Amino acid sequence: MTDEASLVDLVKFGQGNRFSLTHLWGEFSQLDLTPYRSFAVPLFFLLGRHDWQVPATLAAQYFVTIDAPCKRRVWFEQSAHHPPFEEPEKFHAVLIDQVLPLVQAPTRTCPAQASE
Repeated sequence: MTDEASLVDLVKFGQGNRFSLTHLWGEFSQLDLTPYRSFAVPLFFLLGRHDWQVPATLAAQYFVTIDAPCKRRVWFEQSAHHPPFEEPEKFHAVLIDQVLPLVQAPTRTCPAQASE
């Protein structure tokens, strides 16, 4: 595996995921975020274009309705529900190039960005 994770960690991750889905799905499936439109922090939507577990089209529609000091929508064209694993290089680049500067900036306002 890696220095950070072993096969045992992978198995435990799967068990934890299954436990959460089994015990929380009824409540989680009723969650409606649409009343939440205003955020005081930078907000990133990292969306897998082919995600059907959390439909990216719905997330994209919600994204345009929200207000935040900085908001970014980043599409992962070759991903479904797990962009960090499906497109790790791009995911890492987004964190380093777009998220980290906001964490380090005292104002946390959006710097200029190339269009999507």
